[in-house]
Amino acid sequence: MLKKSAIIIRKRKKKKSKNYLLIFMNIILLVTLLLFFWNREFFSRVYFIKKNTEEILYLNEEFLIFSDGEKKYNYNLKNMKYREVDLNLKNRKIINVFSDNNILFQEGNLLINTLGDIQKIENLDRVIIVGDFIIIKSNKNYGVFDNRLNIIIPVEYKSILKGDKYFLVKDINNKIGYLDLKGKTVVPFEYDIGNIDKNGEMVVGKNNKVGVINGENKKIIDLEYENLIYLSPNSIIKEGNNFYFYSPNAPKRKLNISWAGLYNGETLFYSRDSKFGLMDKNGNELTKNIYEELEQNNIGTIITKKDGKYGLLNQQGKEVVQNIYNYIIPIKKYFFIAELGEENNAFIINFLGKKLFFEDRYDSYYELNKDFIVVSDKEKRKIINRNGRFLDDVEEILAHNEEWFIYKNKFGTSYIHLKS
Repeated sequence: MLKKSAIIIRKRKKKKSKNYLLIFMNIILLVTLLLFFWNREFFSRVYFIKKNTEEILYLNEEFLIFSDGEKKYNYNLKNMKYREVDLNLKNRKIINVFSDNNILFQEGNLLINTLGDIQKIENLDRVIIVGDFIIIKSNKNYGVFDNRLNIIIPVEYKSILKGDKYFLVKDINNKIGYLDLKGKTVVPFEYDIGNIDKNGEMVVGKNNKVGVINGENKKIIDLEYENLIYLSPNSIIKEGNNFYFYSPNAPKRKLNISWAGLYNGETLFYSRDSKFGLMDKNGNELTKNIYEELEQNNIGTIITKKDGKYGLLNQQGKEVVQNIYNYIIPIKKYFFIAELGEENNAFIINFLGKKLFFEDRYDSYYELNKDFIVVSDKEKRKIINRNGRFLDDVEEILAHNEEWFIYKNKFGTSYIHLKS
């Protein structure tokens, strides 16, 4: 009798446990469905603009200005907050949005912002925004203002470029110098050529010799070389027909190469015996010189050709895709069309070498960045991520840049942060 009771109790406990598990699983399923239908952001990083977007007026890295047909709004795409703005755009052009309440306009020769600042610039030809700086061109000369339209660099130079820590400036005598971000000259105008600084260091040249200096005009590498490729703190130096690896902490050593070229800031292409290979910034060979071609595409993936076939390398010299394709054609920078074997047997692959789908599945492709591509099939467009996963339908593309993609579909106006 006791044994029978114990068996019944165990069965009841087991049944009760199963019921709890079933209830728990149902709750999880219900919450998931509610989240999905209530907000698709839960799965796909698709965000929504909950107002009518009759007209897109401006887009930058953080802000979107649009009209709903009656009112105009400055929308912060990152924190998803609206600010109604009273903009008279009859004779004005929006140049930039620096903050929620600082919008910059051009009206003829005037620069005006919504904070009440104004600058009149005779023969204003061009306005270039770099971060919080405004580089302007007038009468073939350049100058710089801050985002409150205060003068940082007078409009009297032949060219101005902004680097990491300094402005590269060319004076009326075509000499190169460097100014700090407050407009103070830190490197005098004595160089014939120069590059924008990378973290405060720059390659400069005069008297047909080049070297490297810092923002205090101190020489990191003496100006005594015909040519050099600088990968801080090292360099590849050319003297005559010979190439040398230079490091401040080691003796100069000769490299057995016939050519070198900078790739993507951290890696070098090199050539020897009419074949190409990859080298790191310390002068070490990442690959042997076994490739007939290396195609620089300004990304971390390199198209290679070996024995007449194409493949992909990453920046560390690792083979991402073997040299098995008849061709690999970049769509832009991060997605490729690659044909394998028979004719028309082509795939769309990503920069990691993953096959996404057959090339003829869609009529056209438009790459947004390394993570997203827009594909079209007749009149239908879709956003696909780099793993081939569908994110959303696209009926109309409203605007996009390197940060954001804004579009319409049956749900209204949506957007994706391309760099999130």
